[in-house]
Amino acid sequence: MAVENLNRPNSQSSDKRDPFVPSARLESYFLSLTRQIESWREGVDSSTAIGVTGVRSGVGTSTVAYNLASCISVSRNTDVCVVECNFGKPFVSRRISDQLKGLSDVFAQTITTQQGLNLAGPVRLSLMGPGTLNAKEANRLVIHNFAKVVTELRENYDWIVFDLPIASQLTSCFDMASHLDGVTLVVGEKQELDKATLAATANFKRLGIDLIGLIRNSC
Repeated sequence: MAVENLNRPNSQSSDKRDPFVPSARLESYFLSLTRQIESWREGVDSSTAIGVTGVRSGVGTSTVAYNLASCISVSRNTDVCVVECNFGKPFVSRRISDQLKGLSDVFAQTITTQQGLNLAGPVRLSLMGPGTLNAKEANRLVIHNFAKVVTELRENYDWIVFDLPIASQLTSCFDMASHLDGVTLVVGEKQELDKATLAATANFKRLGIDLIGLIRNSC
């Protein structure tokens, strides 16, 4: 299983860059990850839907998902959509609006999939936030609605990157991941062999979900 290292800049740095955009020293890591995933899908003509998840909060899965989508969009000059699936915990979409309609509202059929999309970052990158429903309400709707949304997004985007909830039996991560082409697991330093990571990888394997690899994100 491939392990890609991402080292965050020093927290005391005076760098005032947008936190959603990688610094020059991190950009090469995201480009490398993009090339690995492109190689993994080489020869496949259909659109690609991948998930990014972790076994614990705070390891940077949302940052990885957004910047990976950005790099794919720029590298391939293609239409990419990033979907935030952490209901009640908007990452990028919170910069647009705290009440931005998105995925959970599509589930509830108060808006269409197209109405839940917003431009973000590069010109060919779109964003669908988690929406306005709380986590309990949204997760109840996942099993009957997620596959349809993935199908609709595949019709309009070459690549879709899903920022998934934590890989746990207590979340909807595995239900969502079962409708995707593969998943990348983000782990903290020295977490790649801990019990939670091993349990998550075993569950992905048991469910027939392709685990693309691990990203070690040093906090």
